[in-house]
Amino acid sequence: MKFLYIADLSIKLEFPVWLIHEHLRIFEGCQTDFELHYKIDFGNVPRESSGRKPIILKAYADSFFDDSGFLHIQNFHKSDIPYYTLISRDWSTCTLYIDPLYHRDRKTGDVKDSLFSHIRELFIPSLIQNNGVMLHSASIEYNGRGVLFSAPAGTGKSTHVHLWREKYGVGILDGDVTACRMLDGSPYAYGLPWCGTSGEFMNKRLPLQAVVFLEQSAHNEIRKLDIAEAVVRLYARCFLFLGGEAMTDQVLETLEKLAGSIDCYVLSCRPDFEAVELVKKCLDES
Repeated sequence: MKFLYIADLSIKLEFPVWLIHEHLRIFEGCQTDFELHYKIDFGNVPRESSGRKPIILKAYADSFFDDSGFLHIQNFHKSDIPYYTLISRDWSTCTLYIDPLYHRDRKTGDVKDSLFSHIRELFIPSLIQNNGVMLHSASIEYNGRGVLFSAPAGTGKSTHVHLWREKYGVGILDGDVTACRMLDGSPYAYGLPWCGTSGEFMNKRLPLQAVVFLEQSAHNEIRKLDIAEAVVRLYARCFLFLGGEAMTDQVLETLEKLAGSIDCYVLSCRPDFEAVELVKKCLDES
């Protein structure tokens, strides 16, 4: 049993030690109280939905059921380990049921990495329920504050943050995804263990100063966004969960508060130091 502290959320993780991913170990804490509880049960994976209400959603290989105030998700995609998840409606308690085969034979599939991804999928709605969102972004620490660079894959997020590091020696908060939360009316950015292929992340909280949306261009140009456009662009870069209208409303409420508390820009740019200087000037003047 381990206690994790990710994005200011405390998590009790009841996993066998051999299943805890190395990135998660960097977020271990010593607290004994917790807000979220994730547990693995190596029992026979349920394969029947008899006695439960009809499927409320089917997405890819996942089937969602609602029964007695709990959400049931079953997944049997042939490229992944089969699992069945029982989740409380507030997303504070989750149990993953996994076939005992994966406990008896630890070399069967890449179980550790698969569960590492599952934990992220559980954490996304838990974060949403706690005034937070997860943004697809590379982020840096600049003058003690967090600055996020967000764009679709292949646009140049990593290139841009590495230019910042090369010229100004900034720390990279996360190379692929960043958590943002509103706490007591203030915005914060957090490094996360799910950093994609970048391998770059810090277990750190920073006051969030700005989000910069990158677009490739032959010329460097930056413009500041109003709140309405900022919310639309932030929403497009969020990791979302198919949790119904209430969860969508919660995401939009959090994004509106974030957009009203930080600066958001669109940077049309080449991958060069001139683009870095355009952003730096805006940050220094804000």
